[in-house]
Amino acid sequence: MLNRPAPARVVKFKGKKILHYAAAVAVLITAGALTYFQYTKKQSWSLTKYEYHTTAGSRQTIMLPDGSVVMLNTNSHLYIGKDLRTVTLNGEAFFDIRHDAVHPFLVHTKDYNIRVLGTSFNVRAYAGARRTETDLITGKVEIVPATKEKVVLRPNEKFILAPAATAPVKGTIAHLDVDTLTHHATETSWARNRMDVHDETLAAIAQKLEAWYGIRIIFASEKARQYRYTASFNDETVFRALQYLKQSYPFSYKVEGDLIIISES
Repeated sequence: MLNRPAPARVVKFKGKKILHYAAAVAVLITAGALTYFQYTKKQSWSLTKYEYHTTAGSRQTIMLPDGSVVMLNTNSHLYIGKDLRTVTLNGEAFFDIRHDAVHPFLVHTKDYNIRVLGTSFNVRAYAGARRTETDLITGKVEIVPATKEKVVLRPNEKFILAPAATAPVKGTIAHLDVDTLTHHATETSWARNRMDVHDETLAAIAQKLEAWYGIRIIFASEKARQYRYTASFNDETVFRALQYLKQSYPFSYKVEGDLIIISES
């Protein structure tokens, strides 16, 4: 059973029309996702590439040098700017962004831009879709349409932009649909998959994580490969999953480009 959204409020944009082939966008914020990732300013590595594609049935996780994480959903394309705080998306991606008040993180989509200081959010922006939608769980995001009339979302709100043949274009703000059993927003169900491991070695778990997140994991220690764990992961980033595992049997890891290297503590 779902909690139905409360009556919506309407925002009218004057001026420039939105094209009929507008992309669809959905934004999700998940509180505290970076709490489990120990970011350090000493990290200075850079990306090995700045453009990523996924095909049907595939996903990929991209780790940015500042500790931010992007999970790219199926049939998606992501271009990352040289400043590493600006991206262009055609498709869907989950973002776990490190806070930086001086350098806001910007997501460019076909219909509008999204400005974030630091949080976790999901963006859906497939070309050819007929509406644009932004779903906010916690924190704050600023939507900047082509008309330059900004919209700021409050927690648990979604912004839906319905393209129209005539101006003004109407943007509707409503509450998210929430599953009463999981207490998660249904708009972001694609990112909430579950993975269970039972008395498995860290090496075996690493293989699952590689397939799950579309990343590479290697070991600098044979001993660490043999550590055994039982755990369940639901709606986690790869760094949160590793942090949970470390709590029961400690190990160390570092990130080099798109590679995670695991060693003994």
